[in-house]
Amino acid sequence: MKVNCAYCTHPGKVRSVNQDGLFLDGEIVMEGNMTAPVITSRELREDCGLLAVVDGAGGHNAGGIACQIILAEMAERLLTTPASEICITGEMNHIQDKMTKMAKYEPWLSGMAATLAGLLVIPGGMGEALPGDMTMKRTASLECKEVLAFNCGDCRVYHVEERIMAKLTHDHSCVQTLFDDGVLSEDGMRTHPRKNIVTAALQARGEPVELCFRRVEVRSSSRFFICCDGIWETLPKKQIEKCTIVPSLQDAAHRLWSEVMNTECRDNISFILLDITG
Repeated sequence: MKVNCAYCTHPGKVRSVNQDGLFLDGEIVMEGNMTAPVITSRELREDCGLLAVVDGAGGHNAGGIACQIILAEMAERLLTTPASEICITGEMNHIQDKMTKMAKYEPWLSGMAATLAGLLVIPGGMGEALPGDMTMKRTASLECKEVLAFNCGDCRVYHVEERIMAKLTHDHSCVQTLFDDGVLSEDGMRTHPRKNIVTAALQARGEPVELCFRRVEVRSSSRFFICCDGIWETLPKKQIEKCTIVPSLQDAAHRLWSEVMNTECRDNISFILLDITG
């Protein structure tokens, strides 16, 4: 199975340090200042392919260290284990345990944390969903593929289909709760004073990790968009959508990059735009 990717990670125009990172099916990308999106084409592993955006936080460079730990552990462990909700949850709890132990010996790391969003691409689907999952109805097909979107915090995964960009993940944040209660609109979430308050993250603490999962059945060619909060807080959804629905992946990525860089760009910005084929 082939995936065409366009990706970038950048500190933005205000922050001097970029604490974000990307995971591209085994490849780790942590660039301080990419000057433009990188366009690649790659064959995903036969059992599954994993792509993710990680957004570090925690003061000084603690967020960057949290991001490094998560990406390194994903490369070492998640690529060698079966892909499932249970597996991902277990590995994320393992990562958090490692962060907690590290903070005991290095107290300045006690505030390190990171949010993330990812996409597992599985040829032929993954079988039955666990109870309580938000699952779309499956139909039998030899060409059927399934993706598993997941997140912790306010990084997001979108499905771009028929010129519409639909959010697959569910933020762990104060503004998401206000949206769910009908108090805020979706675009109101990006300008609210409490927009940066997350209710879940991978961090140096003893509590279990909270994750959201969503499975989607896909056929033939499908496009997905993974991003940190620095993207969706910077641009209105309609503006992001106009970029991501551009047929050419390269043109879509560069148009999005241009739109973001024409703003104040106050946060780190990272995204992966991908087309799945075959």
